[in-house]
Amino acid sequence: MSVRKIVIAGVTSGVGKSTIAAAIMYALKRKGFVVQPFKVGPDFIDPSYHTYVTGRQSRNLDIWMMRKSGVLRCFNSCCFDADFGVIEGVMGLFDGVSGKDDFGSTAHVARLLDASIILVIDAAKAARSIAAIAWGFIRFSKSLKIAGIILNNVASQRHATFISDAFAGKIKVPIVGIIERNKKIGMEERHLGLIPTAELEDKKKRAIIRSAKYASEQIDLDKIRDVWNVPREVRNKQSTAQLSTSRLTVAVALDESFNFYYADNLDA
Repeated sequence: MSVRKIVIAGVTSGVGKSTIAAAIMYALKRKGFVVQPFKVGPDFIDPSYHTYVTGRQSRNLDIWMMRKSGVLRCFNSCCFDADFGVIEGVMGLFDGVSGKDDFGSTAHVARLLDASIILVIDAAKAARSIAAIAWGFIRFSKSLKIAGIILNNVASQRHATFISDAFAGKIKVPIVGIIERNKKIGMEERHLGLIPTAELEDKKKRAIIRSAKYASEQIDLDKIRDVWNVPREVRNKQSTAQLSTSRLTVAVALDESFNFYYADNLDA
């Protein structure tokens, strides 16, 4: 089956990647597409939001733990019956294992999968300077395809115009979303980041959908689909690990206290 793939990356942590990734997943699902979600890195929590929004188990793509072959195998096998693969990044686009290169970063995964990137920038405390940030990210690595930019926390239409004017003639990558600041939406957080959906009450779970819906209404999905990678044929590559033929029953606790699991481990 052919699948289109895109990475939702941020210039830093805390720019709204999770909300925007969920919004794009939500919008695509509402249009009737099968969306397979992923998260770069060893995060247990963000994937629970993806799973809640899409109805499909989100998977981790961690080059450090899985190596390139494992990432490719996971992506291909999980996208076998999907229309779109949406990958939420981790930290800033180029943040990986060290400062010497981008090994293990969102950029590394995007390059490995040959996926286009939507870059999320928090515009809350700047205007013209946002164009300089975008310019630097676009040119920092020529092996990546940053195909669109989403501006988050925009204060007003006047603020949006300032930024758009700064982009004009300088930044060729299109702005595909301008999300106005709204204190009434957002996702529950604590010291480790977001709170797992397993711990949220139904009312707060519904707030996830409201946040995704609010953001999706300010994202030009048609523009994003224009820059999305040409769909590629995906083969269902199963694990080559040798499994024992003997049967063993294993009980796995799954509740508010015990929910930090990698789906791949449970599948194994």
